[in-house]
Amino acid sequence: MLFAMYTIHASFRRMLVILPLALLFILSACEVQKPQMTDIRNVSFVSIKKKVLTLEMEPVVTNPNPIPFSVENVKADILLDGRKIGESESNETFTIEAGTDTQFPIQLRIETKNIRREIMKTLVKDSVSLVIDGTYQFKGEALNFDLPYRHETFVKPKEELKSLLTKLF
Repeated sequence: MLFAMYTIHASFRRMLVILPLALLFILSACEVQKPQMTDIRNVSFVSIKKKVLTLEMEPVVTNPNPIPFSVENVKADILLDGRKIGESESNETFTIEAGTDTQFPIQLRIETKNIRREIMKTLVKDSVSLVIDGTYQFKGEALNFDLPYRHETFVKPKEELKSLLTKLF
C-alpha cells in the first residue's frame, strides 16, 4: 500500500511538471495579433458649447485573437486636410471580444475657431482628407500594448456642410 501511494504521488509530481510545460508549449505556438481599427461608423453631432463642437463616433476594432482584450485610454488628433482641428480622449474601458468586430462610442472635440478657419480653406475643394490619428491601450490576460492607429477618409466639404446645416436648422 505504501508503494502504491508512492507511485501515485510520483505520477502526480510528474504531471505537475509536464502539465505547465505542455501549457507553455501550446501558448507559445499561438501568435497574438494586434487588434486593428477597421472602420469608423455613426459619426454624429452632439453639441456646440463654449466654442467647442462635439461629435461622437464609433470606431470598429477587429480582434482576430482567441482571447478578449480591454481597450483603455483612447487618444486621437483630428486632422482636416493635413491640419489639426481637434482631439479626442476617452478613459473608459471597453471589451473587445475574441474573434469579433466591436464598436464603442468616443467623443471628438473640435474648437470652432479652428474649424471655421479650415472650412473656408476646404470649401473650395471637391474632396479633403479627414484623419483620426491616435493610440489605443490594449490589455489582455497576459499581454498589454499600445496600438497606434490612423484612419483616413475623404469627405466632400460642400456636401457635408449642406447636410450639417440641414440637420441644425
